[in-house]
Amino acid sequence: MIISIDSKFDNFNQWLQEIPELSFNYVDYLRDLELHRTTIQTNIKNYRLYLDKLNKIGIDSDNLEFLSNFLELAEDTFVEQINTNLAYLTPGQNLFDQMIGIIRGIVELEQAKRDRSLENTIQVLGIAFGGGAIVSGVVTQHIDKPFAPTNFKYPISPLVLSLLWSFLAVAFFGLVARLCIQLRRKGTKGK
Repeated sequence: MIISIDSKFDNFNQWLQEIPELSFNYVDYLRDLELHRTTIQTNIKNYRLYLDKLNKIGIDSDNLEFLSNFLELAEDTFVEQINTNLAYLTPGQNLFDQMIGIIRGIVELEQAKRDRSLENTIQVLGIAFGGGAIVSGVVTQHIDKPFAPTNFKYPISPLVLSLLWSFLAVAFFGLVARLCIQLRRKGTKGK
């Protein structure tokens, strides 16, 4: 399946718009987990403080063990679960930043390839049209002086002859420039 470069750029652009929002939501959820852990730890501390006060003012026959069991349940279950979730989810936070960096790098690389291709095309066209213009200028100066006597019943118009030489020169110089650029590129890759 071949995907066009424009389609890739559209996908990357869409991802670059979506990922920051997802990253923000992800960080927001992590912050909420931290907040819940802090709240539970504070409540556990307060609960333990008041449980100790109840045990001091209570009678030996008072059975407050179920309150201690609840405290242990909160510590062992809720806080540990939040700690596990945070340990599992926190490394994923960096993945969003890395993904954005990778996508930007790919986009910059593709843009550099496009720019290089455009630069090569401009070089070829510039050399071709420049050479064609030079040949056209030289040919128009000598158009009245044919190179050899023509045996045509109807001689070719000087305008048509000038255009013909110009097109041939543009094609010749364009091919030469294209070959030189390709040879230079192969020479650069070989180093």
